[in-house]
Amino acid sequence: MSFGFSVGDFITAIELANKIRKEFVDAPSQFKAVSDEIRGLSIVLQDADVAFPKQ
Repeated sequence: MSFGFSVGDFITAIELANKIRKEFVDAPSQFKAVSDEIRGLSIVLQDADVAFPKQ
């Protein structure tokens, strides 16, 4: 079953989420909240990558 995206898309999204999270790690509290949300997204994307490997 095709979802319209590939494993490479997951990897790119994970890398981008981690880059953004690292850029905000020392930011004020409102930016830290965004960083925490992005970290959560990164975890979800990593789990999806494990659940749907190389389809």
